[in-house]
Amino acid sequence: MDNILEDITNQHSFLKLLPLHKFYQEMNEDDNKTIESNSTCKTYIISSQSAANNLIELCQKAESILKSLERSFLDESKNSDKERYCNYFKYWLNFNANKIDKGSHSYNYNMLYRSIMTYNITLEQKYTCNNITDIGSDKNDFDETSKKLFFLTESLYWLRKEYSVSNKPETSSILNYLGYCTDFYNKILCTQKCNENARYRLNLEEFQEEFNKTNEHLLKLPELKKEELESPIQHKCKEQPLPLCNLETRAVEWAKFSIPDVDDYYDYRMGSGLSTIMTTVTFSIIIIFLFLLFLYKFTPFGSSLRNYLQRKNRIRNILNEFTNKFLRKYENNEINSENRTYSIPYKYEQDF
Repeated sequence: MDNILEDITNQHSFLKLLPLHKFYQEMNEDDNKTIESNSTCKTYIISSQSAANNLIELCQKAESILKSLERSFLDESKNSDKERYCNYFKYWLNFNANKIDKGSHSYNYNMLYRSIMTYNITLEQKYTCNNITDIGSDKNDFDETSKKLFFLTESLYWLRKEYSVSNKPETSSILNYLGYCTDFYNKILCTQKCNENARYRLNLEEFQEEFNKTNEHLLKLPELKKEELESPIQHKCKEQPLPLCNLETRAVEWAKFSIPDVDDYYDYRMGSGLSTIMTTVTFSIIIIFLFLLFLYKFTPFGSSLRNYLQRKNRIRNILNEFTNKFLRKYENNEINSENRTYSIPYKYEQDF
């Protein structure tokens, strides 16, 4: 279990019933599972290099988790949140990979991700992670504040989804958790300097959006009233008379740190899905083209297609020839008809 998530759930025990906590528990249980028969970890990772054993162990555990996810996605209720679970897996994987000393052997790190993506392809497509191709980015931050924001945000999502009037923990437990979230949000914005909290801007915006959605949902429950959070850029530090990052200068100060750090992070989060889609589409088009070329050159399908196209061309040529002859004949008839018409009055005038 992740230490930060465990600390949060120990303080707010009802969160242990939510899928986020259960998912991390299941990942820990995978430690004792056997190695998958079609594992590719030792195929790609060079065992003679330093840190190879740790990377192979992590790789094999990741394969076990992906296999568990494949089985769990058979449940439609879980399959509806498939992308979210896959993002948890990627977050877990990148965090654990970053803990291993990379040293000068970046090749094995690349092979770690290649092994996992290769294994993922072997699973049933309908019940596996579709967005696994963008793992391995070093854009994610895994410091304590970033991780805590991540776990609090995801817990808010599941709190909104899982609990209703007929199914909820004690009101005091929910209020304590919402207060805990508010205090942490306020602490980041009001007790850190602008050049420190600017890096969390995207995380804070996601947190604020999730908090307000959950707060609105929980307002349906009796005795629950909690103010919405202001956006990070507009948040007022009411209980902090002299905040280190005050409201008047926050936007200006944050703008200084948005290039390239924050903008790159935005580009990564917003563009990773698009780049994955574009890569997949391009690769698919190339494969289809090569497959058709192979059929055309080296199989009976190619000769059949050529015969079909030749017959089609012959028919088109015959039709064109027939059409041209018909049009020429029609034009000649029209000319002759006009001559006869004009000659009649001329002859009539002579006779007259």
